[in-house]
Amino acid sequence: QKYMLPKSYSLCNSVISVPLWWVVTMKSTSYIFFLLLFSFYADALPLPEAKFKNAEDIDSLRMFNQLAKQNLKTSPEKSIFYAEAALKLAEKLNDNYEKTQAWLSLGMAYDVKKEFGIALTYYEKSLPGYETESDTNVMAYLYMQVGRLSTKFGKYQKAELLFNKALSVNKR
Repeated sequence: QKYMLPKSYSLCNSVISVPLWWVVTMKSTSYIFFLLLFSFYADALPLPEAKFKNAEDIDSLRMFNQLAKQNLKTSPEKSIFYAEAALKLAEKLNDNYEKTQAWLSLGMAYDVKKEFGIALTYYEKSLPGYETESDTNVMAYLYMQVGRLSTKFGKYQKAELLFNKALSVNKR
């Protein structure tokens, strides 16, 4: 038997029936309308730059780093903005751990943007800070990322060394 599409669609199991093409069209149109509405709304939201210009405490610094991480996939530009703000504040407050986190966020954001040279620089800057903290998960991640990007630039021996380091860190 051939499968036949119904000519009408019953809404909410009621007696009201409408043509199937109308339901499909309205669902698609509604979805597109709401998608566009929310995307314009999200873009219209002001960045909190003005609000944070005078931020000078550790809570603001942590918030900047958190916002940088949250925006990595959806908006690498916003991530870069927040990570740079965190970096400036971390330098001002002399907080090496938060500075290291800001460098990592910058590396990840530039990696998402496919600006691999800049990403590699920030990954390499953040690595010593995580080695000092003995954060083995992040160290392994960074060794893998620096190794991966090193292969893009033809530095295969360096990449092999870093991949082996990532393996040894994971064994601990």
